[in-house]
Amino acid sequence: MPITIYADANIYRYVATGELEIITIGNVQFGYSNIHFEEMIRTGNTEMLKGMEALRAVPIVTNENGEHDIDSIGVCLEYKDPFDNYEEYQKNRIPTEEQEASLNELLLRFLGADNLSELRNVPQSIIDIADEAMEYGGTEAEKLATKARNVATDMKGFIENDLSDRRPLAETRKEFGYPKGATSIHNNDENPLKAIWARLEPKFSEATRDQFFGFEPIPGVEVEKTRLGEVAGCHLILNMLGYHPDNGLPKREKIRNIVSDGQHLGYGSICGGFLTSDHRLYKKAKAIFEYRNYESQALHVKYKNEGMSVTLVEPGAIKKFRLERDNGT
Repeated sequence: MPITIYADANIYRYVATGELEIITIGNVQFGYSNIHFEEMIRTGNTEMLKGMEALRAVPIVTNENGEHDIDSIGVCLEYKDPFDNYEEYQKNRIPTEEQEASLNELLLRFLGADNLSELRNVPQSIIDIADEAMEYGGTEAEKLATKARNVATDMKGFIENDLSDRRPLAETRKEFGYPKGATSIHNNDENPLKAIWARLEPKFSEATRDQFFGFEPIPGVEVEKTRLGEVAGCHLILNMLGYHPDNGLPKREKIRNIVSDGQHLGYGSICGGFLTSDHRLYKKAKAIFEYRNYESQALHVKYKNEGMSVTLVEPGAIKKFRLERDNGT
């Protein structure tokens, strides 16, 4: 059975431009998800398709709801020309920019952005999106609209009562006990998330470690539980705490890329490995995979102007045979 390596977008781009050579030993295959396609739609840069084609990468989908008759949380679909697959995805895609924009405003506020006026528009945006869905008719659409209005009402109160006062990210980290960011203290820890919680636990006596990092639901908060959502949420929390944080966290033009990174980690967690040249993302992936005991391994390729090369080996593909030397005795 092959080991599947989920490659970050930068890996496919470097392969496409000839900057990265990949050598495989044994049965190693590469995977990608619709998150790669969404990045291409957002940026207009389709360069990575050439890298996917060169590596004969296969689409990766989740199997948490048992859509596929296989005992695995992730499924590798059959190879399909990535250029054709991308074109088909674009034709069938349902735009989600409005929903994402609303969610991003909330995330930006948690990260210290000065966006209260934009945030106050979010509840109405949720209602407008639900009203558009009502045009399709049916019982499900009506249920969605009702639920959206309830969520919008609750969110409006949350914004006015809990998010009206801006809290800069530096202040949040200071309150958590990380004025210089969590990297400054936990960079060399064997299990950074456990070490972080050991410092934070006295401040969160009513929460568990897994609740804080997003792997267990918080009582009274209705959230759909998925592997992708849990990993992406934890990725954002590590950014907030300053554990190898991304640049430009409270900036609107940066937040979508940061969200994409978290989604890539989610898909990477259901494969045999996650390969990236982004050192910050690699460190967060390594910390999350270690904490959750995922089988997936975080792998890093350091960028070099003169070119890069990486060798990936299927576990068990290299065998070593050696007998004890006969000393003639």
